[in-house]
Amino acid sequence: MHKPETNDELPFEKALSLANSLSVAANRNQQQTELARKLYRQCLAARPENFELRANYALLEMEIYEQEKKSSRGTCLPDHQQVIDCFEKALLQNCNWWQGHYNIANIYMDLGPEGEGKAIFHLQRAANLQDSDGDVFNNLSIVLMNTGRLQESLEYAKMAIRLDKDNLNFQLNIAELYSQIGDVKRALFFSKKCAHQSSTSNSTRTSIQALKLLASLYE
Repeated sequence: MHKPETNDELPFEKALSLANSLSVAANRNQQQTELARKLYRQCLAARPENFELRANYALLEMEIYEQEKKSSRGTCLPDHQQVIDCFEKALLQNCNWWQGHYNIANIYMDLGPEGEGKAIFHLQRAANLQDSDGDVFNNLSIVLMNTGRLQESLEYAKMAIRLDKDNLNFQLNIAELYSQIGDVKRALFFSKKCAHQSSTSNSTRTSIQALKLLASLYE
């Protein structure tokens, strides 16, 4: 009598196909997430040199990290080292994977001042590899602003705005930058624009931030 295959016994191609399907499934539940994670690890044990496999696994771990961070509501940071390790191993195999640089930089940004240097390094690499993604430039602008490098930060903020002038996060960031630099006229322009657009798009959190900035500019 034929014995059905268990997940532990699936051939590589079947295990990889199932892991990939689960990782992109809409409304994936916790059990399916853990199965995808288990299958990716199983596949990596068999083919550690497979970059695409390692990259997909890193992206799954990043998604899990973001979900755990959201669930904690900022009370604690999930285990970040495991996710960093996943991206570092993938980037060792392909140092030109811009999404890898972007994602690992976001984790380093979560770590505050201790992670800012590495966040800047990876975001600069991502920006050099992908010059059409405004989020890369905006995040680089944010971390540079946090380290006091305001003029550099402003240049990247302008690049982000040029790519998407209606992005609320980009507008809020450049408004804050102009405020810190002392260019009140431009700070008012972008904060007013952000406040108006966020109020009409039901982006409550961004609207509140823009209004707070506006209030500080009028003091």
